[in-house]
Amino acid sequence: MTSDLVLLVVLYAAVALMACWLAAVSRMPVLLKLVAIVLIGASDFVCWQLWRDATGWPTEEPMPKNFLFHAATIEEPDEHSGSKGSLLLWLTTLKDDGPDGPPRSYRVPYKRSLHEQVQLAMDRMREGHPQIGSIKENDNGESGRGRGMFSIEEPPPDFELRTLPAPALPEK
Repeated sequence: MTSDLVLLVVLYAAVALMACWLAAVSRMPVLLKLVAIVLIGASDFVCWQLWRDATGWPTEEPMPKNFLFHAATIEEPDEHSGSKGSLLLWLTTLKDDGPDGPPRSYRVPYKRSLHEQVQLAMDRMREGHPQIGSIKENDNGESGRGRGMFSIEEPPPDFELRTLPAPALPEK
């Protein structure tokens, strides 16, 4: 996968260099040349972000309102390295009629109470009890979900994990 990413970066750089060369030798107005170069550079950045999401790296998008919990990795804060810590959660969005698509990895900032809750949910899963979760509502009715990767140091979303209830079977 790393060689694919290196090749992708090299190809984007080659396209950008060709655009710069074409801009240098063409007779287009200077402003149009600058706009073309900026647009190509911006498109490289956008493609990189989209490729990053496609490769399965954890997203910092808001967590789904209702989800099926699959697994987690807990990275505790470390004073020596300056790491603030995070929780990597593998979740599947739940709709009214069941799961909506494959699991997705979410990164949320570390919070001790969330760490304990996730650890308890993983212990329950090891005992064979599937876990579901939902985002808690704030006092003012907002869901407390983040705004995604361009947010400014938002607190982690509050969510609740619980055991999946047994299915209601129809009577015979």
